[in-house]
Amino acid sequence: MATPSKSQLLERMLDSDVKADLLILFNTHPYLNEDRSTIARRISRRTHELDNDLEDLIDLGFLSKKRVGQREVVYSDEKRASAIRKIVSSEILSSLEQVS
Repeated sequence: MATPSKSQLLERMLDSDVKADLLILFNTHPYLNEDRSTIARRISRRTHELDNDLEDLIDLGFLSKKRVGQREVVYSDEKRASAIRKIVSSEILSSLEQVS
């Protein structure tokens, strides 16, 4: 997949309530390392409700996944997430300046 522009990145990161919940969860708990069903419980959702949004955040690079024993766990790749946060912050500031 092609690298999204800053505005596309922002749109994709915030295009659903589930993604917002996931972003809040992983920003609040940056060292969280859990499987999908545990993540779903933490944000009061069912696993099938978050699968597509979780995969999209993994595709964007905000989250990563790995195998630990029999489980596949999802975690925040802090270096990549930090870079994405900077891009998003800069895009938000730029948008606010255009409104003023």
